[in-house]
Amino acid sequence: MTSSSPDIEVTGFAVVRRAGFDFSADENSFLPRRPPVINNLKYHGVERLNWEDIEDQFFEKRLPEGIEIKWKNILMENNDFTGLKVSKVLADAEALLEYSNGNDPRNELIVLASDKLSEIKGTVLISEAAVTWLGYDVFSFGNWSIIRNGVFASPESFSEWTSKINQFGLLDRPEGISSLVERYDEVSLMGHVEEIPESDVHAIRIGLIK
Repeated sequence: MTSSSPDIEVTGFAVVRRAGFDFSADENSFLPRRPPVINNLKYHGVERLNWEDIEDQFFEKRLPEGIEIKWKNILMENNDFTGLKVSKVLADAEALLEYSNGNDPRNELIVLASDKLSEIKGTVLISEAAVTWLGYDVFSFGNWSIIRNGVFASPESFSEWTSKINQFGLLDRPEGISSLVERYDEVSLMGHVEEIPESDVHAIRIGLIK
């Protein structure tokens, strides 16, 4: 008789674009014009047009009632300064993923795990067997991913770090992120990346829901 997989605490779930699909070809769009890629290595982090299809239809008042209720609950639960919205209910996140994809499966469901983020948003339990861990992103609360908008945006300025990211464009371990943040600040002063406002910067573990 085998034992079931243990439950683990995570911060929550988010619908994001699949790696390589997190861009817009629309010249009039404010969204990124091309996906973050370094030599065919794609970014799989937390900043991938999160909830984009849901948000668009919500503002256009085109969401079905059941989906709209679930989205409004997420908005109420994420009234904070982090710049990240997560669902605490896996079934709701899965329903929003299914609706977002329709006949075009360009989105996927990820799990976020971060002690600091959980202090703000709380935690939820999920079976460890349901998650494939991809690595750690480095996120400036209220702003953006340092990896996406730093390492991937100007890889020649982050040569030390391009050699450290894994097959998913993330870090295998959260230690040492302060030196990455310091390098980002240096590169921003050179004008190669956008200067980041003062904020909390933390590692967020990213997993894919199987």
